[in-house]
Amino acid sequence: MAKYPNTLGAIFADQLINNRSTETCAPVMAAVARVAKQYMTLRSQATGQRILPIASGTGGGNSEQNAEVLDYLLAGDEADSVDLWTVRKMLRQGQGGHVEQG
Repeated sequence: MAKYPNTLGAIFADQLINNRSTETCAPVMAAVARVAKQYMTLRSQATGQRILPIASGTGGGNSEQNAEVLDYLLAGDEADSVDLWTVRKMLRQGQGGHVEQG
């Protein structure tokens, strides 16, 4: 990460969960966050490499589901959980295309 001093954070597993049937990947997402943070901590201790915040997010879904998934990913030790959460919502505008927000 030292080669990229302008990197603010790392996003993993963005938009994997967007409905109830895709919630089953939440444990894998939590494991990826935990392992990535452990790796960066070990690298920091060994080489002084900085530790980036880890982010994940959703591709939409509903607010209740987003809150449940976020609660799951924040559960446990803070050193192993996500630091940032993103939400992408697509809204239709009239007859044509879409407008991306988030």
